[in-house]
Amino acid sequence: MNAAGDHPDGVVRRIQTDISSWTPESGPRWGALQESVRKRPGQVFRIYAFAGAALAVILFGAFLAMSAFDIGILASQSNVVHSQANP
Repeated sequence: MNAAGDHPDGVVRRIQTDISSWTPESGPRWGALQESVRKRPGQVFRIYAFAGAALAVILFGAFLAMSAFDIGILASQSNVVHSQANP
């Protein structure tokens, strides 16, 4: 990663200097974020509704697949008959 002739310590020092001198350009934008949430209150509801519908489709599809392939708890159970011998 270091160029030809660069000592690793020098590269590390330059990176640390760049990181320690970095400052954000505009600062936090909490006000703008809260305003955008207020403007679009239905967006979160749509996301949750879509996720819930997708989950219902997945569960229903899994139920149908398990029923069709006769696997899991939906498989037909065999009846085991235990007979007792009378002495």
